[in-house]
Amino acid sequence: MAVFAFATMLSVSTSAQTTVTFNSNSGSGTMSSQTIAASTTAALTANTFTRNGMTFMGWDNQATGGSYAYANKANLTGSSPASTKTLYARWGYSAAFFNHCDKASCTGTMLVQVAATTTQLSPNQYARNVGGRRSCFQNWNTSPGGYGTAYANMATYTFTANVNLFAQWLNNC
Repeated sequence: MAVFAFATMLSVSTSAQTTVTFNSNSGSGTMSSQTIAASTTAALTANTFTRNGMTFMGWDNQATGGSYAYANKANLTGSSPASTKTLYARWGYSAAFFNHCDKASCTGTMLVQVAATTTQLSPNQYARNVGGRRSCFQNWNTSPGGYGTAYANMATYTFTANVNLFAQWLNNC
């Protein structure tokens, strides 16, 4: 009588993880890859890339954009089986808003707006008073004195370069 012995080997992988690589997408600098264990959530490594004249907007799944995926330091959960995920820096331009308040009382704040495509400008949040009389917001302008390009409140703007926009006012309205 023949006796057969069968051995079954079960291989358990301890490397179930996601390796995240960071691509500067035409930016400058280097970043080390990040490893996140399966079923574990971790914040992505903070961006250290730079790109001359542009603002970092977050991480994209594609180099060409269009699939915005993660904000800077957003959480990501590792997957099983092991995988590699490449995240591409997404770059945009900024619009900084200023309230020109020469000899006037001004209130309000506005955040810098960042975009990489044609986008509606943030609505005006400033108020202005001159000699106790309220001024009415007229438009945004690329020149503090109003001699540049004008943009209406919440106008559509194509972000192809950084721009400073100055509030323009009508007095005694």
